[in-house]
Amino acid sequence: MGRIGYRRRSRCQGPPSEFRVGHKNAKRELQTDYNRLLDQVAQVYSRVGATELPAARRIQGFDTTVLTAIYDTMCHLELHTGQVLYLTRLRLGETYRESWSPASKEQGA
Repeated sequence: MGRIGYRRRSRCQGPPSEFRVGHKNAKRELQTDYNRLLDQVAQVYSRVGATELPAARRIQGFDTTVLTAIYDTMCHLELHTGQVLYLTRLRLGETYRESWSPASKEQGA
């Protein structure tokens, strides 16, 4: 979220430990880290005022706006969340269970 409050690791520092081959985290540790990330994102977004949304920024070599940067980062986070769920389904196979299911016709039951 370049220049609106979030600082990501520089690519020249190498990959974070979670991307290194052989690195394994316990389920609880991953959930804690993910929830901490969501809290950090929420804090950054809560500090962005409506008048800042159309403001121009240059982020990672691209000209963009604050609103577009927020949208892009949310899509990026959603992509990785989907990847984690997909890999979880592959590993667990038939034992995988959804944490939510529709309960009404309106919800899609």
